[in-house]
Amino acid sequence: MERIATIALLVLSAAGLYILKTDQMVRLQAEADAVALTVAEDAEAAAATAAAAEAAKIYFVVPHDSDGRTRSIDLVLDGSASADSDLDGIGFDWKITDGPQALITAIDSGRATVRVEPGEYTFVLSVSDTYGSTSTASNIVTVEDEPNDAPSAEFDVYLPPPPPPKD
Repeated sequence: MERIATIALLVLSAAGLYILKTDQMVRLQAEADAVALTVAEDAEAAAATAAAAEAAKIYFVVPHDSDGRTRSIDLVLDGSASADSDLDGIGFDWKITDGPQALITAIDSGRATVRVEPGEYTFVLSVSDTYGSTSTASNIVTVEDEPNDAPSAEFDVYLPPPPPPKD
């Protein structure tokens, strides 16, 4: 009888351990699934952010002008829509914070020009009022090389005509 009770107790203990281990495995799998979902959501959000940043870029191409030495274009930076709700006077400060360096030249209040070569530039406009309050805006501008199609090369091969007969 004691032997049967011991065997029954061992069977029940084994069954209990099996149930506990199965429950633990189910919980671990649920946690792993939750982590995988979070990682996938983070990757999806990062991809969406990158796509939005790419879509926000402004693109220009150096126009084709049949001169292979042309490497730059002039751009107008226009911040004239900037305003101060208190109608205070405002000042404009243009900078390139990323990309090749270029000289920015003021045209008038709120507008400037810059001559740029192919590359990616981050232009930043800081607008300050007479009280020292400042607001900034930025744009990423990509300038691409002048487009050019390669010429076609074709040739024929033939025998020269025979020399004229001698008299």
